[in-house]
Amino acid sequence: MKNITFLLLFIVSTITSQQKKKLQNDDEVLKYKLIPQETLFLHYNNTLLFSGENLHYKIYCFNSEDNAYTNISKVAYVVLLNEDEQYIFKHRIQLNDGIGYGDFFIPVSVPSGNYKIVAYTQWMLNAKNHFYQGELSIINPYQVNENIIAKNGILPNTNTGEQGDTKVYTSDDKIRLSFDKTAYACREKVTLTLENQFEDYEGSYSISVIRKDTFVKSTDLSAIDFVKNKDEQIVLKKDVNVNSSVFLPEMRGELVYGKIKAKEDKKVSLKKDLGLSLPKEKNEVYFVSTDDAGEFVLNLPNRNTDNDKLLVEVLGEDRSDYTVSLYDIPKIDFNNLNFYQFKITSGLKDKIIQRSVYNQIENNYYGAKPDTLITKEQSAPFYGKYDIYTYKLDEYTRFPTIKETLVEVVEGMWSTKDENGKYIFGIRDYYPDQEEIGYKPLLLIDGVVEQDQDKIINSAAKDFVSISYIRDRYYLGSKIFGGIVLMETKNNDYAETRVAEYIATADLPEIKVQNKKYFKQKYNGEKLYDRIPDYRNQLLWEPEITFETKKKIIRFFTSDIKGEFEVRLEGFNSLGVPVSVKKSFLVD
Repeated sequence: MKNITFLLLFIVSTITSQQKKKLQNDDEVLKYKLIPQETLFLHYNNTLLFSGENLHYKIYCFNSEDNAYTNISKVAYVVLLNEDEQYIFKHRIQLNDGIGYGDFFIPVSVPSGNYKIVAYTQWMLNAKNHFYQGELSIINPYQVNENIIAKNGILPNTNTGEQGDTKVYTSDDKIRLSFDKTAYACREKVTLTLENQFEDYEGSYSISVIRKDTFVKSTDLSAIDFVKNKDEQIVLKKDVNVNSSVFLPEMRGELVYGKIKAKEDKKVSLKKDLGLSLPKEKNEVYFVSTDDAGEFVLNLPNRNTDNDKLLVEVLGEDRSDYTVSLYDIPKIDFNNLNFYQFKITSGLKDKIIQRSVYNQIENNYYGAKPDTLITKEQSAPFYGKYDIYTYKLDEYTRFPTIKETLVEVVEGMWSTKDENGKYIFGIRDYYPDQEEIGYKPLLLIDGVVEQDQDKIINSAAKDFVSISYIRDRYYLGSKIFGGIVLMETKNNDYAETRVAEYIATADLPEIKVQNKKYFKQKYNGEKLYDRIPDYRNQLLWEPEITFETKKKIIRFFTSDIKGEFEVRLEGFNSLGVPVSVKKSFLVD
C-alpha cells in the first residue's frame, strides 16, 4: 500500500484538461506503469425490473495484479444507459476497501426497453473498453415501447434457464446455503443458514431474495463467471510515453478539475491561488494553486451530504482579471454496446398488470415500510477543535453596521485598515509579540470564503445572526491566516449571492455512501402490519454480509405473493476467491 501511495503521489504534480494528467518525464511514465490496474464486479438484484421497483447493486473492486480488494480508488461510477447510450442515471459511489453499494427507484418516466448497467473507476479508464457491463430490461406499462413487443406473438428462443432452475453452485462449495423448510406460507419466517467453508472467514458478500420471473430475460453474470472472464482477458493500461495524458485514480476521494483563464484584454500569469468552499460541509475550505496553464485539481475526501454546492474563486486583488470553469465527470466512449433484446407478447398482459398493481400498492404503503439512513458522524470542520468565541447578535443591542458591532459588542475583534486603505478584521491572537507581522484573518460567511472584508465590515448588521472567531494562527496550504472569522446570515444563503466571472459554482451530485439500512419486514406477533398489504417481490436485499464465525443465520419473512423465490449470494473472500450460490424455495 505504501509503495502504491508513493507512486500515485509522485505522478499527481501537474494536471491537464479534461480530468487527465500529462506525464512529464520518464520517471512519471515508469511510476504510472507500475501501478496496478483495477477490475470491477457488480452484483445487482435482477436483470428484469418494472417501473415502481428498485434496482439494488453492490460494487466489488479489485487490484487486477493480485485480485485483492483495491486500495487505489475511493470512488466508483455506476450509470444506466438506454439503447441510444443516453444516461438514465449516473451515480458516484464511495468505496471503502473496494466495496460500495447503491440503489435506484425506477420511475414511470423511464420507458420499457433494454438497458445497460455500466460501472467503472476513473483509473480503469486508462485501459481500452475496460468497464463492467450488465443487462437490465425494464417493463413500464405506462409507456409502451413497440420495440420490445415480439413479432407474431412468438418469443425468440433465448431461454436462459432462469425458470425452474434450482441448481446450487459455488466456488468449490465454499459457502453452503440451507433452509429450515422447503416450502413456506405467506407471511412466514424463513431461516436461512450460511456455512462458510473457507479457512479464513474474512470476505464481503451480498444476498438477494426475489421471486423468480416467468418472463424470458437475460442471464445475470455471477462472481465466478466474472473471474473466469477476467482470467481469460489481460487488461492492459494504454501504452504511454512522455507527454501522454492519463486519468488519475481517486485515491483519497472525489477529484474535481478546472481551469482559470485570463480575460481577453489582460496579460497576467495563470499561476494563481484559488479558494474553494463547500458550505454544506461544516465550513469545509481548501486552497489550491493552478499550474502554469491555469489548470487545477481538488481532492474532496469523505463528503457527508447528499448534494453540495462547490464554489471556486480566484484569490487576490487582481481576481477580476480571470474567469473560472470546472470540468464535468468524464464520459466513456462505449463503442456501440450490444444490448440484450428483451421481448414480451400480448399473452403476458395479465401478469404485467398484476405485478404493476402490486407495485403501486407497495409504493402507496412505503411510509409504513421505509428504508432507513444511518446518520454518519459529521467530520470536524477543517479548522479542527480550536476554541471558538461566538456572539449571537440578537442577544445584544443591535447596531447599524458590522463595524459598529465590533466596537460595541464583540470583544477581541476590531476593524483596521490594510496597506491599501481598506478595512479588514483584526483578531487578538495568542502571539501579541508578533502582531506587527499582520497576518490577515480568513473570513467565511455561511461557510463561503469572502475576500472583500471591507465590504462586509461596512455592511448592515441586520443581515447577520452571529459573529464567531478563532484566535489561533491557522495554516492552510501555503497560506497563513491570523485567525478565522465565521459569520452566519439570517437565511444561510450567502453562497447564492456569490456571482462573478472569477467565481465558478457547481452543484456536486450525491455521492452514495454505505449508510442505508434496507427495510426488513417482520411479523413477530405484532399487529402493526396485520392490515397492511404485503406484495413484496423482493423479500430481502442485504449488501453487507460478513462472517464472524463459520455459521451465519439470516431471517426474513415471506409476503402475500406466492410462487418460487430465489436466494442468490454473491461475493469474494479476502483473497478475491469468488463465491456464487443460488437456491430456491416455495411460498404457497
